[in-house]
Amino acid sequence: MLKIPEKIHQPYTSRDISELNKVYSSCIVNSSNVNSLNRITSDPSAQNTGNAIRNTPRQSVPQNTGNVAQTVPRQSVPQNTGNTAQNVPRQTAPLPVNKPIPSFSKPLKKGMKVPLFPQGNVSPIKAGIGWKVNDSRCDVDASAFLLGVNEKVISEDWFVFYSQPQSPDRSIVYNMSDPVYQKSFDIDLHKLNSDVQKIVFVVTIDEALKKALNFGMLSDVYLKMTDISGNELLSFCLTEYYSNVTSMMIGEIYNNKGQWKFSAIGNGIARDLEGLCNFYGIEVI
Repeated sequence: MLKIPEKIHQPYTSRDISELNKVYSSCIVNSSNVNSLNRITSDPSAQNTGNAIRNTPRQSVPQNTGNVAQTVPRQSVPQNTGNTAQNVPRQTAPLPVNKPIPSFSKPLKKGMKVPLFPQGNVSPIKAGIGWKVNDSRCDVDASAFLLGVNEKVISEDWFVFYSQPQSPDRSIVYNMSDPVYQKSFDIDLHKLNSDVQKIVFVVTIDEALKKALNFGMLSDVYLKMTDISGNELLSFCLTEYYSNVTSMMIGEIYNNKGQWKFSAIGNGIARDLEGLCNFYGIEVI
């Protein structure tokens, strides 16, 4: 059985500063106070004190403190520190950094299936996944399920996500910090276990059912396949964003009689990450 741990935020870095200031014109964030921002947003009880716990209940955000740091228990937020951005209303809590949408030269439409390697030469590739968050409550992530012929994972170890960032054979490695995409997967099909016949890429919203979040709060969700030099093999961008969808199977790589193909799925369901695990044969405790 698999236990899905709570997600944690990566600490703010100097690279995030310009993005924060773009979102909030009244926000004064610079390299001298970003460390203070990280100290405020971190949970002192956490093992890795550089990270901030994501799953703190929303109601614990202090009222009218003037601080941008969110999801911090009331008693742990220092008053009048002078180090955090001032005059930021609570309703304008920092949105996740929305990276620029890359260009697409070989776009697919929903339902299309194409050879991944038209010339027949299987080589290492990258699956870059991105999105735009329009509601700051949405904590979005990507995962990959490696399935056998029965459309189920061959074991719980063959589920690649933020807490299990590579497959047992190291054929797929999950990148949480990609310079171009929100998340990405490095894939080497030469290393892939022969029992795996399909790799499904999904996008989920953390605690979507609990917090009444949905894909109508997102836009520009896409998957772009490139070779190791960054040359585009194919891309697929969603055009439908429904309020009754909380998880999206965006696309899949599958083995068709020895040839690897890609299918642009774009189908959403009302399940969270735990529900998807159950769907693909993983028992979650």
